[in-house]
Amino acid sequence: TRLCSSHEPCRMASPQEPLLSTPAKLALVTGANAGLGYAACRQLAESGQFQKIILACRSLERGKDAAAALAEAAPAVVFEVLHVNLYSSASCRAAVDALGAVKVDRLLLNAGGMPTDENGQMSKDAEDVTPEGVTYIFAANVLGHAVMLEALIAAGKLSEEARVILAGSGAAHTFAGIPGPHFESNDADCVARRIDGRDKGGNSYGFAKLIGALYIGALARHHPALYLVTVDPGPTHSTKAMNAAPLFVRCCLAPLLKCMMHSPDIGADRYVAVLCRPQAELPPSGSFITGKSSSMPAVLVDQNLQHPVFTNEQLQNAALEAAHRFM
Repeated sequence: TRLCSSHEPCRMASPQEPLLSTPAKLALVTGANAGLGYAACRQLAESGQFQKIILACRSLERGKDAAAALAEAAPAVVFEVLHVNLYSSASCRAAVDALGAVKVDRLLLNAGGMPTDENGQMSKDAEDVTPEGVTYIFAANVLGHAVMLEALIAAGKLSEEARVILAGSGAAHTFAGIPGPHFESNDADCVARRIDGRDKGGNSYGFAKLIGALYIGALARHHPALYLVTVDPGPTHSTKAMNAAPLFVRCCLAPLLKCMMHSPDIGADRYVAVLCRPQAELPPSGSFITGKSSSMPAVLVDQNLQHPVFTNEQLQNAALEAAHRFM
């Protein structure tokens, strides 16, 4: 695993080698070299609250280019690049080890969308299965992040006031007015069949995002001292989620939905609001949060109040148990 600074050449690091001194506030962002992740890094730097921002990327070269551009715009902030492949649990654990003795204050688990290669090109069908036995769509959006998050918790590498965001999507509860994914029962076996691809068809992206939100809800109850939420950045021009939509939506509604999309800056502003505003102004831990329309600054909305599926503790527990079967 490699971690590189925007001020130093990239170098190899062993898990025993501390790579970072503990700054006043440190953020780690996955999928940070483009789109929402890049916009979030830039906005976090502009907030003035962060001394160091770590860009966790699958492509070291693309990550280093992004870090260099960010450092030029915000020279007071140190940007570093951490290599991680979310399709590999071993890579996710190695990335946590490579951080050394740090405390992460803000963790944005942003990477996801559709399965892509290191150059951001579509590489797999959403429901193809990885060597670890889960669908690529689930690995990209949930499992890799879950492995990283729980490794950070186990290693004591989240600060006492850490905030954690998992990227969500409205596809978890609705898609262009079409009802969202639904589980026939609230048991782990039912959820696991979606994770490993035994149950196929329909809104595979929405199912992955729903399981992720339920997992975060369960984890928030297990770790009450941490602030863990799912945040929907809204439909942005930089994502490829439309490729996972049902055929009817792709063929008939895609032009309309494109008109409803907003810029990565607007989506990232929702992330940054949750990461930077006083916690007293935020919905409670475990919430599924989105923004009201496409406004900036973000007007946050707690979707738990509108969609009871996110507060179903039995289904939350099933999602947590099912995810753990593959970790």
